[in-house]
Amino acid sequence: MKVLLDTHAVLWWFADDPALPRRAEALIDDPSNAVLVSAASAWEICTKVRIGKLPTGQALCDDFGAYLERYHFTPLPISVEHGRLAGRLPGTPQGPVRPHAGSAGLGGRRTADDQRSHICGLWGQHGVVG
Repeated sequence: MKVLLDTHAVLWWFADDPALPRRAEALIDDPSNAVLVSAASAWEICTKVRIGKLPTGQALCDDFGAYLERYHFTPLPISVEHGRLAGRLPGTPQGPVRPHAGSAGLGGRRTADDQRSHICGLWGQHGVVG
């Protein structure tokens, strides 16, 4: 299964924070799952560090890629096409960046393997959404 972490889940995982739901933790721990982290999470975390809202995140911001490698997370890049299409999604954004709502499959070719996989966004306030 493909598991897409939102920014809160990334922070909770790296901080070993109990706010991360147990089911989310189990999905991340499962070596048969591919854990994806959007480039937008790095952007959001580093922005929060820069403006002083996440002072404990400096090390993560400084070496985000190494953190992903250490935990075998797969970086999920965002293209201009992803941004263009995400901006056209209906509804009101719930925050400055919500890549999990559309970047995982927008603008790219879907393979049969992608269609068999599930991409889950992990939100603390909603548990695990599949």
